[in-house]
Order: sequence, then structure tokens, then C-alpha cells
Amino acid sequence: MRWRIEIFNSFFRSEIIHYTVKFINKEPSINLVPFIIKDEIKHCIGEEYLARGTIQQRLNGVARSIEEISWSLIKLIDTLLYPKAILDEEKVFYIKLKADFYRYLIEVEPDTNAIEVTLDLYSKAYTLACDNLWKADPIRLAVALNYSIFLRDYCDQHDRGISLIRDAHENALDATISMANIDKEILDLIDLFKAYVEDKANNNMNSTRK
Repeated sequence: MRWRIEIFNSFFRSEIIHYTVKFINKEPSINLVPFIIKDEIKHCIGEEYLARGTIQQRLNGVARSIEEISWSLIKLIDTLLYPKAILDEEKVFYIKLKADFYRYLIEVEPDTNAIEVTLDLYSKAYTLACDNLWKADPIRLAVALNYSIFLRDYCDQHDRGISLIRDAHENALDATISMANIDKEILDLIDLFKAYVEDKANNNMNSTRK
């Protein structure tokens, strides 16, 4: 993730400056760096460490908030929402939503058990959606999209993820091809699936050429 990379780079910039000043202080006879630059480097060290500490504190705070909210909503789904679900759409939606919140927890702190739980939830939601919902139902399409992304990003199952999204796209097209009026939400999801599949196809083609 981008913010992790930025913190990682910031850390190494700080370490490089730290050891540069340490070397200068150890060898005062070597006049390679003017005193004004030496002082500026020391000043930068303070700013770098202060900034890094502040950023880390904020990230830790955000992470705790995400964990608290996610666990609270998972509990709400388990104890209240899913038990009262009657329609298949409701059941699929809540299973998918629970999987999404587990995925947010994994973003904060990767965990093998959480990945397995999330994978099982997405698989359950997808199977239930395919068995009971219309091929172009927005909830079914949303499950397919999130399940595909999870397979790709967390389970190292790129081909399976692409195959899943391609099948969902083709099924949705078949289900809506003879319809005169199609809900905008469905059209947006179909277009998103098409762009996703084409992007992956282009990436694979470029990799093959290399």
C-alpha cells in the first residue's frame, strides 16, 4: 500500500541522515561538509523523526478505529442483521458485508486465519448468489467483484479471480441483452467488469511480449 511505502522510504531517509552525522561527528578533522550543512542535517533529523512519529501515531489511531468499527459491525451482522434476513438478497448482502469487514481487518493486520475466514465468506456469498439471484443482480455482481479482487490480492489466485469476473461479466450481458431499460447501477457494474477484464488482458499481453 502506498502509505506503507512512503513510511518505509521516510524511515530509510532518516537512517541515512543519522549515520551521515554520526560519521561527521566521529571524524571532525575531515572537512567534507561545511558546518552550516552539518547543522542543517541535524535539523532535518529532528524533523524527520518527529514527522515519522506523528504519522505513525495517526496511523495507529486509524488502525484501532478500523478494527473497533469492523468488529462492532461483524458482531451486529452475526447477532441481529443476518439472523433476521429472509430474502436471498439480504442473506447474500450480509455475508458479503461481513467478508468486506474482515478484509478491512486484514488490511490493518494481515492474518492467515482471517484470510481463510474471509475467503470462506466470499465463497459462500458467491455460491448463494449464483444459485438464487438474477445474473445481473447488483448484489451478485458486487460479490463477484469483491471476491475476484480478494482472490487476486490476498490468495495469489490471479487466474481464478480473472476467470470469475469474466464469467460474471458474460452472464450479466446475456441476462440484459434483450432488455430495453437497464438500471444504471447494473450498467456501471457491467462496464467496470469489462474494463477490469480488458486491463488484465492487456497486462498479460505486455508481459508475454517482454
